[in-house]
Amino acid sequence: MTEHPETPPAAPAKKGLGITAMVLGIIAVVIAFIPVLGVGGFILGLVAVVLGIVAVIKRKGRGQGIAGIITGVLSLIIAGIVTALTGLFVSAVDEEIQNSENELDSSVEETEGASEETAAEDDASSESAGSGGSDGSGDAGSRENPLALGETASAGDWEITINDVIFDADEQIAAENQFNEEAPEGSSYALIDTTVTYTGDESESIVMGVSVDYVADSGETLSWTDSMATAPNELDISQELYNGGSAQGNVVIAVPDEGDGLVRARIGMIDTTDVFFETE
Repeated sequence: MTEHPETPPAAPAKKGLGITAMVLGIIAVVIAFIPVLGVGGFILGLVAVVLGIVAVIKRKGRGQGIAGIITGVLSLIIAGIVTALTGLFVSAVDEEIQNSENELDSSVEETEGASEETAAEDDASSESAGSGGSDGSGDAGSRENPLALGETASAGDWEITINDVIFDADEQIAAENQFNEEAPEGSSYALIDTTVTYTGDESESIVMGVSVDYVADSGETLSWTDSMATAPNELDISQELYNGGSAQGNVVIAVPDEGDGLVRARIGMIDTTDVFFETE
């Protein structure tokens, strides 16, 4: 019998190129979700797609190459979306800062003019009252010279008016919702009737542009977030307003029973302006 030499086993297919494409694709997908590194994810995804195609054509890890192509394409899509959203966010913040700076300059000029007129009108009463009282001792709307109830303050894209402040409103709060918390010991609820108007070019939610707090005479700032309570006719701070749109409602804050305080309206989110109002 003629003996035939044994045929050596076929060498295993090399899969290095396909594995490389798959690993790069997975890394690219992870990096693509990070805004700052999104460009890196885009580049790695593109490389993964190219290597995956080569691996499939040359059969050097076909399955891994297909996985590299899929993850690479996915990373390209994710990186593009994340980069676009990041660009829109940065552009919106920059525009908001510029608008706030421009409108704040004009508002400051108007406030200074109003302060000078107020000082002139109160000059006679200040002389007769000696050094008593705080009227005219600071810019209009400052803590030293707060605006009266019903007056309107404007800054940036917003106008705000504190219409009224109702103290000792615990009964109204309890009647509004049985699950409302009681005011902390030594405090009682106050209802701050507020009107806000948006004057910007586009639209904005109230919570992004205006906040209302209470500053006690001790210097402590108290917010509606300090207590879980729902107010009757509550101001909907999530409401979105367009140019000229207004909203009116109550802000509920637990305030000390003893001592006096002021209502503070903070206008703006990044470049803020504080305006103080009397409570009576």
